[in-house]
Amino acid sequence: MDRRRPRYPGQGGGGGGQALGYRRVREGAHREDWCEEGHRGYVVSGEIEYEFDDGREPLRATQGEAFLLPPAVLGSGAHRGRNTARKSTRLFLIDD
Repeated sequence: MDRRRPRYPGQGGGGGGQALGYRRVREGAHREDWCEEGHRGYVVSGEIEYEFDDGREPLRATQGEAFLLPPAVLGSGAHRGRNTARKSTRLFLIDD
């Protein structure tokens, strides 16, 4: 699911950057561990669902929709995704 992505200088003063990426998530693929990093994304095709470790309602996004996953520490809204489509899902992601 992960590929190397180019990093671009951030707009803030922290010297960090953003990773831009186009990902293909295979049918039935899902992440086992929780992610604490923030992401902004756009569903190019298919559909994706993100569950949160604090029990809030899952976020679902389908083709043509954008989404925001803010950074969160474990127990406070960390997330993990799974492809809910009956085909590969294609995403454009910006990782902060």
